[in-house]
Amino acid sequence: MRSYCQKQFFTFIFLVFCAGMQAFAQFEEGKEQVTVSKITGSVLNNTSPYPSAIQTYSAGGFEDAARKKIRNVVWFKLNENATTVMASGFTATVTFSIESKATLASSPVTTTKALTINYNNTSGAKYIPTAYIVLPFAEEIKITVQNLSVSGNVGWSPTPLLELSNEMSVIRYYTLSNNSSLLQPAFLTPVNNTDHLTVSWTWPSGTNNNMTQIEWAWVRMKCLVIIQVLHNFLINLLQE
Repeated sequence: MRSYCQKQFFTFIFLVFCAGMQAFAQFEEGKEQVTVSKITGSVLNNTSPYPSAIQTYSAGGFEDAARKKIRNVVWFKLNENATTVMASGFTATVTFSIESKATLASSPVTTTKALTINYNNTSGAKYIPTAYIVLPFAEEIKITVQNLSVSGNVGWSPTPLLELSNEMSVIRYYTLSNNSSLLQPAFLTPVNNTDHLTVSWTWPSGTNNNMTQIEWAWVRMKCLVIIQVLHNFLINLLQE
């Protein structure tokens, strides 16, 4: 049995060192944060002042800001979950300006865009309830409505159902703490759901981990000591 466990141990170590970089490349190790600011309903028609929505990136503590990934998207949507009865079809077009800053210190670049959606209440007819535009990388995006045009509606106003959104998605990367006391998660009480076991945990404040990956395997009890030694070895390796 001892020989069997040693063989399994060294086989695992060999695979880790031979295929380590390829294994890490399979995962997106950053933490994604999505924030959205919206202009909705009748506010879209305001002209004094014209309504605007802004998204600004700010670096977090221990974040490696040079590695961040930012995606900016402007959405124009029809709220189909509203209780308002859509009595007829319509077409809506919103025209807006975009002030973008590649970095917070740079001067804004202004462009004008338009997005169009429509609705068709004919049974089986197709329509476009959502339109969007993906913007180039920018640490700050401000959109300002210039005009809203709605046509084709009969006996009702679709404006309360319309929504213009400014969305910023940031994938952040952090520098893992080298404090061993912060690299041990606190496991919460498992929940037995008969056919599966729900396991959850929390990390101490200051761990600065980018992701958590859980893996499990059936092992022989006589191999458990070697597995624990391997665990401690990897923890020490991270701290070097």
